Amino acid sequence: MANNIFQIWDALSRQTPFAVIRDYWKPGYYVIVQRVECEKMPYGQAFGIPVCNGRYSDRLEYDKKWVKTGLIPCCGTYQWTHVPDVNLNVERPGVTQGSGQLSARVHTEACYLQFGKYNGRTVKQVFKERPSYLTWLMENVERFMLEPSSITEFERGGFHFPEKTKQLNEQKITQLDVGLQKSVPAQDGDKP
Repeated sequence: MANNIFQIWDALSRQTPFAVIRDYWKPGYYVIVQRVECEKMPYGQAFGIPVCNGRYSDRLEYDKKWVKTGLIPCCGTYQWTHVPDVNLNVERPGVTQGSGQLSARVHTEACYLQFGKYNGRTVKQVFKERPSYLTWLMENVERFMLEPSSITEFERGGFHFPEKTKQLNEQKITQLDVGLQKSVPAQDGDKP
């Protein structure tokens, strides 16, 4: 039986962070709940970030409150299940503190670009207007990667990314994933 985020938090001795998935989400997607504000059980506010396959996901970027504050939409609905044993050390990308550089992230169609000529537009909007710009980004911006499923979706419409661009994109994603695995502290029972 599904619960709301506050019931799960309470069952976990009110400790954060923890991961939850909504009943209808595909496997691999979850939200890391980083903070809970609950004055009266079983309702309140929960804050966190969405994840897909161990990496930040732009799944909640449609929600303006989440973008501004990190408030998880529908956190009081009885559609959530705890997800044990997942990477809880995922950070929301953006500008790296003090560097002025955009942190690395894998973009999906719904992701808003946070830089350049198309700042504030979704990847899908940019694709519709100028698909070659996405090719240019993958080839020339080290920290820009496009989710392979988004590439597949765009190519269904007739546009084809060059094979060398797709290979470079895959290499960058692999390097990012390896870096993420190295940054995750060992858990009890893990071999060094």
